[in-house]
Amino acid sequence: MLRLRTVRQKLTALVGFSLLVVAVALFVLRWVLHEQLTHETTSRVQSSGDAFREELDEQIGDLEIVAHVLGTSNGVKDGVQKNDPAKVTRIAKRFFDAYPNIIGLASLISIGAAWRMASVMSNALSRVSDAHRLLAEHSQYHPVTGVTTGDELEELATG
Repeated sequence: MLRLRTVRQKLTALVGFSLLVVAVALFVLRWVLHEQLTHETTSRVQSSGDAFREELDEQIGDLEIVAHVLGTSNGVKDGVQKNDPAKVTRIAKRFFDAYPNIIGLASLISIGAAWRMASVMSNALSRVSDAHRLLAEHSQYHPVTGVTTGDELEELATG
């Protein structure tokens, strides 16, 4: 058994053991707080992801409904066939007033689709144009490759 004989030894042991208890308590407290923070962060990230997916699904659903209704609307069909943009605008305005965020989402989707179609057509047209230039120069036969647009450009490229 350890026996402390002087007051100095006893005070040193008292302070040392107190510091040891504080150090252990701080370590345990740090570990507990870290676990709580990790759990809370994981929970919030999952909740945010779920909320984002739910909002995105709702926006896409709204856009699908509007596209279906506008696509099957006789008023829109008549306006397009008669080249009457005012009539189509009046019909579409009702939906844009009800769903103001659809304008941005529809614009982004339309721009992306238009960009993709333009790049596919531009590449196909440049290949066909190069092939026609070679034919005009009476060069040897040069097949046009990679034109898979599924329309008259592909037929023109394959001959």
